[in-house]
Amino acid sequence: MKKKGLICVQGSVQFIAGYIAYRWCEEKIWFEKNDITLLIYDTCVSVDNEILFKNTIKKIADIVNIQKIIFINQLDSRKLSKNCYVKSISKLRLIIGEESFDYLFLARDYGTFLTKLIPNAYPKSLKIEYGDSFGLVGNKKDIELSLLQIFKKPVSYLKGVLKKIVYSQYHKSFPFELSVLTMPLVWDTKYLRNKKLIIPDMKFVKKVFSQISNEMIQLNNYCTRFINNTDKCNVYLLSNFHNSGFCTFENEIKLYEQIILETALIGQRIILKNHPRGSNKMLIQLKEKLDKNFEVQLVKDYRYRFIPIELWGIIMDKCEIFPIYSTSSISLKYLFSKSVVLTLDIEKINKYIYPDKREGISDGVNMMNIAIKKLKDWDFDSPLWTKN
Repeated sequence: MKKKGLICVQGSVQFIAGYIAYRWCEEKIWFEKNDITLLIYDTCVSVDNEILFKNTIKKIADIVNIQKIIFINQLDSRKLSKNCYVKSISKLRLIIGEESFDYLFLARDYGTFLTKLIPNAYPKSLKIEYGDSFGLVGNKKDIELSLLQIFKKPVSYLKGVLKKIVYSQYHKSFPFELSVLTMPLVWDTKYLRNKKLIIPDMKFVKKVFSQISNEMIQLNNYCTRFINNTDKCNVYLLSNFHNSGFCTFENEIKLYEQIILETALIGQRIILKNHPRGSNKMLIQLKEKLDKNFEVQLVKDYRYRFIPIELWGIIMDKCEIFPIYSTSSISLKYLFSKSVVLTLDIEKINKYIYPDKREGISDGVNMMNIAIKKLKDWDFDSPLWTKN
């Protein structure tokens, strides 16, 4: 009888990272096939885009032949959180349709209510983490409510505490038995202590990407039409600063405008690819500012907008890539030897980012720069980058 595994994801990059971890375990550790269920939950995109975002993940999952896919939308997620703890677990199992799993794959066990609930629903499963952004772990305090935010928003904090008391929502902690990280980026030096770190072989990882990208024929055709025989084209991977609370709406536009004016030639074709959770309003206003100097193209088609840049093979071959603030700067170099241009420096951070957020953004930029340099001599046995 086949064993059962559950891969839990909140986005398309997480799906690819989780699938790589699952395939590595299946082929290199367990040496047996498993029945896999994919759970898509807490996508954190606008309600209008939620189904489109889910469909993008499902499209990639279909390529690798995952048959059972469960989706919990934000409304149902909120409903789950308003039950007593035991009932929340029972309802989650009912939605997923399984009382138990042998293996549980999660990016992390901290963050949203459901992220912490899932391990409690399947306490006897072997728990395996695959990390955010192909292997980012140990950033719990950056994701969850910090003491500073508690003092800034005491009412929200007290509501959260009261909710836990009323619904008896006290999650138990179940440690991960394995950390299967494609590119281990560790924000807390103690995080991997007493954990078994496994780093999938680069050839294996590239094989998985090739399997997926080769089947994305519609995306490849879209990329070909987008470039349209252009000799020189810049692609800008925008971030999500304003929606993440890092700067004002106006400053995010000004930041992108400055970077593009500094890196693109007047009259050049430029492509703007928004962050999956980025603002359409911001994208349109940015285009209006740039139209007088550049031939601006937006990735607007929702069939492709949420697909990670790592699968846009034709674009990567023909264009120069500018990740504004993204670990794609590392993964593109790692997977495809693609040199990218990092443009976010201390001067721009101090100019556009809120003062209390500058250190965190600077740490992220520093991580990307160091990780890219280390790729050349990385031993594939230890983390690619560890903070401090």
